[in-house]
Amino acid sequence: MWFRPALGFYLLIFSSLAFWLLMAALQRAKFASEATWTAYIMAIEVHILLFHFLTSLLGAKCKTILKPK
Repeated sequence: MWFRPALGFYLLIFSSLAFWLLMAALQRAKFASEATWTAYIMAIEVHILLFHFLTSLLGAKCKTILKPK
């Protein structure tokens, strides 16, 4: 189906843009300590990677289940 790749691409761009905007906001706010700031950014990166992995896995499973015979 045509919308799955488009949705994945949109989520990738959107989450990347949101990530960079959040980084800019954190830099501007002068986060308490560099270690805290780094840990927060790493948590966001891991969350984004897991989100994309799970959505791609779910998409692959749906594609296999809905495959025409």
